Amino acid sequence: MKIKSIHLYSHTGKVRNISFKKKGLNIITGRSSTGKSSIINIIEYCLGKSDCLIAEGVITSKVLWVSAIYTINQEDVLVAKKLPQDGKSSCSSLMLKRGMNLKACDFDELKNNSTDDSLTILFNNLLKIPEEITHVKDIETRSKFSVNLSHTKYYLFQPQSLIANKDILFYRQSESYIPQTIKDTFPILVKAQSLQYRVALEKYKELIKEIQGLEKKINNTEKDSSHISFEKLKDEASNLNIDTSSIVFPRDLLDLIEHEIQETNKLKGFDERITNIQEQIIDLKRIKSKLINEEVLLKKSFKAESTYFTNQSSLKDRLSAIYAFKNITQTDSKKFNEINELVLLDLKKIKRELESYNSVDQEYKNKALLEINKKIDDIDISISKLNSKLGDLNQANDIYLNSSLNIANHYILMGKTQNFIENIGIKSTQEYREELWVKNQELLQQKSYVKEYNSVQEKLDSIIFQISLKITEYLKLLKYEHGTSTTRFDLQKLTLITNDSNGKFIPMNRIGSGANHLALHISTLLAFHYYFQKFNCPIPSFIIFDQPSQVYFPKLGLESEKNLNNSDYYNLDDIEAVKNLFKFLIEFTKTEVIDFQIIVTEHAIFDENWFQDCMIEPFWYPYDALVPDDWPSKSDLYS
Repeated sequence: MKIKSIHLYSHTGKVRNISFKKKGLNIITGRSSTGKSSIINIIEYCLGKSDCLIAEGVITSKVLWVSAIYTINQEDVLVAKKLPQDGKSSCSSLMLKRGMNLKACDFDELKNNSTDDSLTILFNNLLKIPEEITHVKDIETRSKFSVNLSHTKYYLFQPQSLIANKDILFYRQSESYIPQTIKDTFPILVKAQSLQYRVALEKYKELIKEIQGLEKKINNTEKDSSHISFEKLKDEASNLNIDTSSIVFPRDLLDLIEHEIQETNKLKGFDERITNIQEQIIDLKRIKSKLINEEVLLKKSFKAESTYFTNQSSLKDRLSAIYAFKNITQTDSKKFNEINELVLLDLKKIKRELESYNSVDQEYKNKALLEINKKIDDIDISISKLNSKLGDLNQANDIYLNSSLNIANHYILMGKTQNFIENIGIKSTQEYREELWVKNQELLQQKSYVKEYNSVQEKLDSIIFQISLKITEYLKLLKYEHGTSTTRFDLQKLTLITNDSNGKFIPMNRIGSGANHLALHISTLLAFHYYFQKFNCPIPSFIIFDQPSQVYFPKLGLESEKNLNNSDYYNLDDIEAVKNLFKFLIEFTKTEVIDFQIIVTEHAIFDENWFQDCMIEPFWYPYDALVPDDWPSKSDLYS
């Protein structure tokens, strides 16, 4: 599987095409911020990754669709995906097209007709990725999963932040769970572990468990305790009021116990009904209390009315004494006359009040009090009935609770009976021995299969050894500081270990110099691909390196079109090291893995034929880069 081309589509339908050579080294070089590093993200996005990792900026504002055409054997697969819209960061829909000699679609043709999941299945089939589940030991808690295309991407991309990293080797290795995923899938991808081995191993484990179970049954049977144990189970059942007089076989006893449990479970508790009645009683008592308060208030009101009427009548009688002076001639005393007039006025007022005041009829008073007393009596009767019903329910609930306690004993007895049937059953010792002999014969046969495939770790060690030899060989060619020593790949730690001339083992993160780290990354990834291609592993036949020269020219960017052969600007040793790197990549595709595809995005450029021949695009400037400068952004069109 190789990359034939990538295509970008503007909002107005313009297309930017970049074609790659499917054999050899492809170099794209240009200034900073021209979109070189985004090529990895575009290709991965079009390999079935829903999350779009293309950096926010020119591409996301000016590009609507991206597309890639992959070649697998003689067939082309075109994948086109729309960039996430409306603030989203992912898109799982895509356009898929298969055929021979495919070219970029016209803008009007771009329509979704498939998904990332479907694309992954297609690539799995075309690459012949084995439909195998990762191996997880019984004592481990992580989940098993199927190997697919996404597990090959660790070996395909080396972004700028990774290519000279001293701590990690593989793409996305720093993310959670990815290191373990690499360890789990690597043996399958390099064919160290086959499906036949997995099937044989699982069958072998299953037979061992079955044999252990049979040996346990034989041991229990030979104790000659089956009759006694069964009688004991029947006695326990009788103690639980289960009639076992007609029970002959253990299975019948188990069925009977299960029936008793089912019948008991049909009974319902009385808690809800008891609570309901208790709430009714509380409500009635609350109403009764309210009525009693009303009765007290009413009696007080009647008493106050009676007292008021009596007092007013007495006051009227006392004031009526003023009439004793009605025949007396008015005196010359002005004060006496005023008092006399005031008393007469008060007397008239009291008379009017007494005449206008209608005292409550006694019959009405009695009727009101009788109604309240009747309601109170009715409530007392209702409470008495509810209390009687509550007592009955409490008694019934006690019986139910006792049954619930017994049900626990029923379950215990059921478990004992099930265990008895499982370990003793109705088979004889001889029958178990015959079955055990058959299982042992199967185990011997299966063991031979497992032994045949039991060299998985040995095979994996051999593969890693072969890869490590190539790593060491390539490091010498790249002028690695410890090039005269051996360097090996450590699968468990996912790192490199160099054994220096003093016999000291130095891990990658303890090696100094970015140039050394770059050499370690380049050598390791190409050594992996050497093995992948030599032994037909289901891994795509390309790799992308992003800005490998950065360790030599970290500030190379705006001035990158300068002639790097000019020693006034750059160290000649660094220039020679970068040249050596590119020449090594070219040689790799000619002698090591013939026709392998390497894509390098760079700042550096050499005005030499061998370098210029590898450039697939003219040098990129900000006005003439991955995305043409004259393409309108979405905001320009819709503002």
